[in-house]
Amino acid sequence: MDIMAGLKRQKLALKLLHLLLQEEYAALMNNQPDKVSSLEFSLQELVRQMIREKEDVINAVQEAGFEGLGDYISSLDKKRAQKHMDLMNQLQDEEKKMALQAMKNATMAKALSDQSTALAREFFQQVSPRKPDTYSADGRRYAELSREGGFIRGRM
Repeated sequence: MDIMAGLKRQKLALKLLHLLLQEEYAALMNNQPDKVSSLEFSLQELVRQMIREKEDVINAVQEAGFEGLGDYISSLDKKRAQKHMDLMNQLQDEEKKMALQAMKNATMAKALSDQSTALAREFFQQVSPRKPDTYSADGRRYAELSREGGFIRGRM
């Protein structure tokens, strides 16, 4: 495996991940849960592929006899080493952009979830009876409870 090609693929994958996260954010903002869930599947699959690609690069570096990517880059001639370093810097920039977008998405998803929970709780409180003895077990409404005992009046 060509290490430089693997790094370039990682960079492209990070750009794609960033674009998908932006699309997910737009879907969250526009209240499109179906689109969000389908994007979530795409995001997860892309992350799996990125992990495999990263593992392939690590394996290629180790098979070349180096402990890490830094050791590999330091063994290259100056021109190739600079190209690799530039690509590594670009990878880091893409990772930062992607992480920032992922944080925005997580914050928005959490806020929407909290809002939905609060609305559901408020609705439940509005429709719940104020007194616990408002309804009987079979769903009929109790008549006003009398202070007199029913047994004394001859009813059960």
